[in-house]
Formats: sequence, structure tokens, C-alpha cells
Amino acid sequence: MRQSKLLDLLRALNPRQASRLEEYLASPFFNKNEDLLAFYRFLKDYAPDFSHPDLDKAVVMKKGVKGQTVDGKRLAYWMSDLLKLTEGFLTVEAMLEDTHLTHRTLLEIYQEKGLFKHYKAIMDKAERQLEEYPFRNAEFYDLQFKLRQLEYLHSDQSQRTFNPHLQEAANALDVFYLAEKLRLSCAMVNLVQLLDVDYDLRWTEEVMEIAERSPELQTPAIQVYLALYHLLKHPEDPGYYSPAKKELWAHFDQFDKAELTTLSIALFNFCSRRINRYNDAFFWKEYLEVGKFLLQEELILEEGRLSPWLYKNLVTAGLQLEELAWTYDFIQAYKDRLPASYQEPLYEYNLAHYFYHRQQYDEAQRTLMQIEFKDVFLALSTRSLLVKIFYETDQVELLFSHLEAFRIYIIRNKLLPEANRRQVQQFIDFTRKLARIDKPEAGKLPDLEAQLPDASQVLHREWLLEKMRAKRKKFKV
Repeated sequence: MRQSKLLDLLRALNPRQASRLEEYLASPFFNKNEDLLAFYRFLKDYAPDFSHPDLDKAVVMKKGVKGQTVDGKRLAYWMSDLLKLTEGFLTVEAMLEDTHLTHRTLLEIYQEKGLFKHYKAIMDKAERQLEEYPFRNAEFYDLQFKLRQLEYLHSDQSQRTFNPHLQEAANALDVFYLAEKLRLSCAMVNLVQLLDVDYDLRWTEEVMEIAERSPELQTPAIQVYLALYHLLKHPEDPGYYSPAKKELWAHFDQFDKAELTTLSIALFNFCSRRINRYNDAFFWKEYLEVGKFLLQEELILEEGRLSPWLYKNLVTAGLQLEELAWTYDFIQAYKDRLPASYQEPLYEYNLAHYFYHRQQYDEAQRTLMQIEFKDVFLALSTRSLLVKIFYETDQVELLFSHLEAFRIYIIRNKLLPEANRRQVQQFIDFTRKLARIDKPEAGKLPDLEAQLPDASQVLHREWLLEKMRAKRKKFKV
């Protein structure tokens, strides 16, 4: 019984809904079976988790419910009927909250009953509500189409003159279809790029062509979707980034929070890919700018929490761009927004990264030595940063010892994907070779630099290249 669909649904209700459900069940209009109300009140005593052993089927049948004996058949009927009533309650709640749907339903009823004054009053309300709708996204054009369609269906369709309601309904449908088709196409292309899945993008190119050659249909939403589709469709072409950002920034107030988050994160992810693949300086700046916007608008937080990876990456971007004051304030301000299990270690790691960047190597090293991550990728970041500190401070024996321990760690760790394992191994190998080259072997440096693979093959390539060139300059080779 504790694993039933009914109790799963009751667990999902918030306190307000749980209270209103009781009122719903107490109304004879919705429920004439008083046993079901008593059964719900019995269950509610075990809210909100409904996991008490007294809710086992055998226990309920043995003890009864509110003084009533219960057999298996009666209990099954109660469970089934209460589930249906709870579903009915949630349906009514949803309709009451959706005043657009309420207005359209009343318009249908008043039209059918011939109550034309009532019809006109509700239509006026529906028009005002549509005009006051705060966004101009695909949902707005859907609401507009449904209202225009009702006007047409309730007009005299047999008239032999031009019917403006028919034209308005058709126009509204065009805009809604284009906006929604482009929105869904953007979502599919984005998932194709991120997950390497295959979606059927039928008619998308044709829809794109229609939208691009129809200026009268290019609402702000469609302009944003068009620009974003081009960006997502051509992930290797940075030329599409600025137009997409320009359109979104110009019209960001036209979208609700959920969709604005999706659109902004598409820009954010594009910047991230350019950084990861090409270490593109322009996109470091863009990454941080978009990240700040997402933080400011609280679009990047999930239930008030910040992703550990975004916390770490934004610190890296802030340091890369020498925005040291902002970075330090961000580290402090968002520590408590991290998931509880990450707060202390990730805060310490990023503080150490900040100290390292400021060449406060002793503080960085002391901080890092206290950290232990269960997450393999964060453990790699900690170990890599220690490598850099040992190298920068000429702690040669400690460096070689740490590199060997690092090598054994990545061999033994089965959670690390093979591609990442190779990147780390290359980083270890090149760092070891570089550290072993002193003045007598300085002639090996040009060859070592020439052997350095691209960033997709070796971790921290830019750091390795910087240290190789610094040594070449020191030894004049």
C-alpha cells in the first residue's frame, strides 16, 4: 500500500493542495461517499511522507480505519476511488488557475446558450488579459490563436463577404506555428549537439526559409529563435554568436523565466565549447558576461542551488580575465548556494585557485592539502593545481612524487573516461619531462614544445606551453 499510485500522488501534493483536497472531498458536489473523506483524513495523519509501517495493507486491514473494519476488497475500492477524486481535484485546481482556459470555456458555454451579453463581457475580459500577458513568446501566440479561432467559429461562417475573424485566426496560427516550430527545432538541435542523439528535423529548413522571407511574421520571439537556430546548427562558426546574443539581449523581457534560462544557457554553452576546444580569448569574456547575467537574474540556480561545475568554471573565467575583486566576492557570496556536500571542499579549492593565481603559493598549497573530493573530475582539478604549485615553487622532489601518485590514481580510477585519462596522462608526462630539463639539456626544449599536442589531447596545454617558453627564454634556446 505504501508503494501505491495513490500515496505516490499524495506525497507530491504541497501543504496547500493537501488542505484544499480535504475541502474538495467534503463537498457533496464532488464526493458523496463519506467513507472516502474519512479514509483521506486517516491517511493525512501520516503526511507528508506516508511511509509509516501502519500504512502496510495488512496492518490497515487488521486495525481498521476510523473505527471501520476494512477487508481487501473495500480497501481496493477506496484506494481506486480516492485516486480518481484526487486527480479530479488537481484538474479543477489547474483549470481555476488558468484564467485563459476559464474564459475560453465560458465563451463556448455562453455561445451555446445564446447568452450574447455574457459572451461579449467575457470576450472583453479575455482580450484585456491577452493584451496584458507579460511575454511575447510562443505561448502568447498560442493563446492569441485560440482566441481568434473562437471568434471565427462563433462568427457567421456562411456570410458571402470578407470575414476578418477568419483572416485574423489564420494570421495568428502562422505566427504561433513558426514560433513553436522554431522553438522546438532549437531544442532538438541543441540536444543533437550535446548528446549525439538523432532527431527528425522535418520541415525545419522550409520553416526557416518562410520565416526569413516574411518580415511581417518576424515577431521578437521568431527573431530570437531564428538567430539561435543558426548558432546551434553551426557550432563551429563563431560568426553566429553575436547576432544571437544581440537578438536575445534586445528581447529578453519577452520570455518567461524558464524559457529565458534555456535560451541564455544555449549562449553560455556555446562560449564554453569555444573555450574548451580553442581557448578562444573572446569567448572567455563572453562566458563571464553571460554567466553574470544568469546569476543576476537567478536563471542559473536550480531550487536556489548553484551547480558545482558552474561555480568552479566562473571562478576560472574571472581569474582568466583578471577580475580578481569580482572573483573573490563571487567565491564568498555563492559558497552557501552550493549543494551541501560540495560547499566546504569546493569553496576551499576555488579559494586555493584564487591564491595560486595571485602567486600566493603557500596559502594555495596549505588550502589544497586539506581537500579530498569524491568526485573524480574535481579530484583531478585539485591534483593538477598541486602539480602547478610544486612546479612554480621548485619543489622538485615533491613534484615528482606527486606526479607518480597522480599517474597511479588515474590508472586505478575506473570512473574516468578513457579520453580524459589520456589527457591527464599527457599532462603528467609533459610536466615530468619539462621539470627534468635543466640548462645542460636546454636544447631539448624546442623538440618538446613541437611535440605538444592540441588542447583536446592534453590537459592544461596553455600552462605547459607558457612554462616551456619561459624555460627557453631563461636558457636562451
